[in-house]
Order: sequence, then C-alpha cells, then structure tokens
Amino acid sequence: VLACASGRQAQGHVLKWRVPGDVDRSTAAQAAATYATEYNTGFVPFDVLTATMDRVRAACTVIGRDPGDLIMSIPRTVAVGATEAEASRRAEASYTDLASLRRDGIAGTTDEAVDRISAIQELGVDRLYLQVVDLRDLDHLDFIAREILPKLD
Repeated sequence: VLACASGRQAQGHVLKWRVPGDVDRSTAAQAAATYATEYNTGFVPFDVLTATMDRVRAACTVIGRDPGDLIMSIPRTVAVGATEAEASRRAEASYTDLASLRRDGIAGTTDEAVDRISAIQELGVDRLYLQVVDLRDLDHLDFIAREILPKLD
C-alpha cells in the first residue's frame, strides 16, 4: 500500500507519493512512475538517496515517461544557527544531536547548510521540505530566511 496525498489542480489531480518503509521499493517506484506528479523519498539516509531516486527515474524510462517530468522531493530536518552552540541547541530541541543531523539532515552553520542544500540540488532534487521540529523557535525560521535562503541559487 502506498501513502498518497492528492489535491486538485485547475486541470486535474496532483498525486504526491511518499513510500512507507515497509513497501517494496521497486513496486513503489513503478507506481510513482505511472501515477505521480511528485515523488517524495521520505527521510531516507543520504547514502541511499541517489539510489532511491534512480530507481524511480529508471521506472519512468521503462514506461516511456520522461523522468524529468516527475518532481523529486525530499524532507530533511533542519537545525542551523550562527554558531555551533546555537545549531547544537536546535538539534537537541529536535530530539537528536548535531552530528546525526549533519549526516542526514541540514545542520550547523550558515555555510554548512548552504553547502548541504547545494549538494542536494546537484543530486537532482527539485523540492526540499525543511522540517523545523521546535515551532516555538521563531528565531530559527527567521535565521533560515535571513541567512540561508538568500545564499541559494
């Protein structure tokens, strides 16, 4: 079973696929290639992100669909700050540590976050969803908007 969120567009349906962890990956790739307008990898580790997206792109090619027509998206937990201490505090508020988020999320200082997001873009990701766990920390959102977003392409 695939988790599917659908919404309406002026000219039809938008299908966004997010695959639960217990679903056969090749079946999920085939379904996304056939029906989805956006494929969201979920919180897969960075070391398998490329393979996950390549499976879906290959499934598109098999059915004659241009893989570029399918929006590739990923979610990542974010904990960033002007200093290491500030980023670390935000990681702890996300119920994890800074090292873990540096490995599989977006964490650290401005330059680290910009470098990670640029690397994500280079993998062919079209859309990045940032998960801010501590919604009371409005300064975190302000920091992202003020210090990180202006430095991205």
